[in-house]
Amino acid sequence: MIEVSEAYKIIKSFENPHNKQEEYSNKQNFHVKDNLIEYPNQKERWLAWLDSKAPNASFENVYNYIHSGPMLCYLLDSLNLNTENVVAYIKSTKGINNTNDVVESRFFREAFPYEVIEEAMKKKM
Repeated sequence: MIEVSEAYKIIKSFENPHNKQEEYSNKQNFHVKDNLIEYPNQKERWLAWLDSKAPNASFENVYNYIHSGPMLCYLLDSLNLNTENVVAYIKSTKGINNTNDVVESRFFREAFPYEVIEEAMKKKM
């Protein structure tokens, strides 16, 4: 099991702070109720999210809870997993926009279940 503290170290070590998929490159913001929170990039967004969790919490729970396609796309890209087919599917079915984050994140998780993420993250440890 990968803990949040371990995932934080792995994500912090990622060299590229931006999404590799151009469609997600400008989706750095998200809404919490009526407030818009802006992050300079997806890496900082991940680190802030993980920083709010208990260090010994399961990263699997965090991964399965994320409702943001851009965050998941960034994680997958940074773990050298190919997201091109998922992004193409999202573009063809829903279009990429800020109102589809829950649907987009479901598509990413269906294509890349947690077991795939855990295996890729262990290679980075």
